[in-house]
Amino acid sequence: MFVQYYGEVARPYDEVVGRCPLVQGQLEGWARDSYRDGEAIRAKMGPRGEDSFVAKTVELTVGDVVESTDARRIPLTWEATGTPGLFPRMDAELVIARVGEELTQVKIQGHYDPPLGGVGRLIDRAFLHRIAEASTKELVDQIIDELATGGGESTGSVE
Repeated sequence: MFVQYYGEVARPYDEVVGRCPLVQGQLEGWARDSYRDGEAIRAKMGPRGEDSFVAKTVELTVGDVVESTDARRIPLTWEATGTPGLFPRMDAELVIARVGEELTQVKIQGHYDPPLGGVGRLIDRAFLHRIAEASTKELVDQIIDELATGGGESTGSVE
């Protein structure tokens, strides 16, 4: 399943990219928090109601940065620890790209295969894909907030 979320930072690309080392150091914690936010959505939709909440720790792997003239790409993989066969692994890419002189786009695009074969795909279509979307959105929003520090405006959009 494909997941993508993006937002914009009202700051020049070079300034935003200069803040990337700060963000890269915080990505693992943000990924863990984002995954838990997604699980809260699943808990609200699941049979046990709003009070059920299962926190799952995720491990984030940050790959080597790939630079081009107008974009920085950072490969990301995050997956649940302990029971990897029950939770999908997300392979994604954080892209920070020049959009205009004073505007920079921040995007995560990725994919995952639902676990548990055909049954997992059915469950994913029914509601688990929303967890992936919520997790991705939360992570991008946290990255944008950090990159925009200092008064930049930010907006986001799910696709």
